[in-house]
Amino acid sequence: MNVIGSSCFTLDLLSVVDRGKWCYKPSNRRAAKWILLSITAYLAVGLVGLARGAEEIDASTLAGLKKARECFERMRVADEADQPGIREELSGLARSASKVFLTVPINEKYGTNRFVKVTLNRFGTGFDGVRFTAPPSGDRDMVFVFARPIPSAGYAVNIISMDGPMDRLFEAFEGYEGRYDEFARWGRIKDRYRPFIGSYPGGRIKAGREYAIWFAFRDDKPIDLFLGINLVETGKPLGQLIDRERALGLVVD
Repeated sequence: MNVIGSSCFTLDLLSVVDRGKWCYKPSNRRAAKWILLSITAYLAVGLVGLARGAEEIDASTLAGLKKARECFERMRVADEADQPGIREELSGLARSASKVFLTVPINEKYGTNRFVKVTLNRFGTGFDGVRFTAPPSGDRDMVFVFARPIPSAGYAVNIISMDGPMDRLFEAFEGYEGRYDEFARWGRIKDRYRPFIGSYPGGRIKAGREYAIWFAFRDDKPIDLFLGINLVETGKPLGQLIDRERALGLVVD
């Protein structure tokens, strides 16, 4: 097997040395083996350096995500009086972890849809998320849909701003499986997906700011989700499920 188009440098190094086919034409077997050992040592040092760098990055990422997941679990079982403080702590941890969240596109036009498929819980920590930047043209209402495969472990979800506190997401309303076959990508996929639809009205998505949506999962398995995030102009009705479906372009009157 030739490498980099060379007719005399092959991967079968020992047999190459034995046959004397090195480009440098070493005059004896000892010189050829010395060259081979030098190359091997050089490659080994480089690979060790790369591995150490990856371990340092992974260790920092994993530690932050695990800590956020543990904080969420504490908040879940805490007394109601203790939850606000723990929630604030979790928001800070999520902001730090959001540097590894996936950046997703958003839609800005009412009644249209733009769905993307993402894999979350990528690191097996039970905590992951997505991030996006609001358009600069005025404050917006957010309407969203998350569709997860059936069966799969559930999750908790919330939104954070990169530069300040936010109200919690309103509760999501569950849609119906198979209801959106004409309008949503997951309706045309063999696996069944269960959509959850919600809104965040009141102009609380501020122009030009960056946001993240975090997910806390019940297990350590990666999960594929379809996401749709619409940032629509304020004033549209979003209080009922049908209103949100219209805003997302999931139904046509």
